[in-house]
Amino acid sequence: MKKYWLVLGIFAAVFTTPASADGGYAGIGVGSSRTDITSGGATTSYTATGFNLLGGYKINSNFSIEGEYVNLGSFTSSVATVDASGFGLSVVGIAPLGSSLSLFGKLGIANTTTTATPAPGIVLLVPADQSKTGTSWGLGAEYAITPAAAVRLSFNSYEYSALAGTITGRAGFYNLAGIFSF
Repeated sequence: MKKYWLVLGIFAAVFTTPASADGGYAGIGVGSSRTDITSGGATTSYTATGFNLLGGYKINSNFSIEGEYVNLGSFTSSVATVDASGFGLSVVGIAPLGSSLSLFGKLGIANTTTTATPAPGIVLLVPADQSKTGTSWGLGAEYAITPAAAVRLSFNSYEYSALAGTITGRAGFYNLAGIFSF
């Protein structure tokens, strides 16, 4: 639980950077998340719609620090519906490709929380809520429309655990975000 508050505190500090600071930015995105769950020897893929809020500080043209909140959506199986969301903090490496386009890679930590709701007629014998702090990473491209506005297309990956650790894995999140510099 202490890790959750630490990640939340760091996220709040990044997100509340004064508007007058050089290199500050914030964004909002929407996308599709996906995870594969193996049970009884069979693997099933699940998809959901999610969104993220992010804020960061660009240290120079090649590096920034970024905090985010991500809602990965709801994954529904025949046994339960699992809602997943989390907070993360990442270091972002940036490779500018001219004045408007750049590629980036992210590496960080994220605290992901899952809540399971059993399907009708199913009784959960394990706790419904679980948190996991683990690695997160991402890759993407960003295109600057103006000096203060950009569009970002990215893939991000988050570790998660659900149903008392009986389900563990990574959820991938493909998203499109609007980024606003201040």
